[in-house]
Amino acid sequence: MVLTLKYPAFKLSRQLGLVVVTILFSACSTISTVNQPIIEDKSTPAPTANTAKSVPSSVTGSPASTNNNTTYGDPEQTPSMPVVPVAPKTNAPFKQNPAVIALIDTAQQQQQKGDLYSAQSSLQRAQRIAPRDPHVYYELASIHRELHDYDLAEQVALKGISIAQGQPQQLRRFWSLIAQIRSDSGDIKGARQAEQRAKHY
Repeated sequence: MVLTLKYPAFKLSRQLGLVVVTILFSACSTISTVNQPIIEDKSTPAPTANTAKSVPSSVTGSPASTNNNTTYGDPEQTPSMPVVPVAPKTNAPFKQNPAVIALIDTAQQQQQKGDLYSAQSSLQRAQRIAPRDPHVYYELASIHRELHDYDLAEQVALKGISIAQGQPQQLRRFWSLIAQIRSDSGDIKGARQAEQRAKHY
């Protein structure tokens, strides 16, 4: 039995050729697509999380250069304030109040007139005004001595000595006065001791 072909032989071979060409073209296009390199655009780098925005120094107020070796807050770099020397304490004489000076002058005038109690009263007023004035205590102790109140006179003089510490001239006057008070009261030994103390100043 002989098979009868529907299509002529040349048509069949032509169709087979087209199929083969089509398959080869498809395969080549697929291969070229797979092997084509991916080209990245490197003109603009992508920002990262660690990239800090640069801020102009004029905005932040910080120096633009980082090569400055000055360390702010370093005690060695901070200029120290000048040390003002403290003047030593001097035992300057007591500055008298004008009212006290007037009362002392009045007491001396009253003393010269023999009015010792009035002089005593004037000096006691001066003492209330200036309780730290050694000159007032000296004059008052002298009045008590003339009034023969030797115990009170020495107490007032000793109070003046405690106030006049650091004033050699005043201390010498007080100890000399105490020597006279003790001598008038009959305390010769005490008077000599007071005289020796007065010579130390």
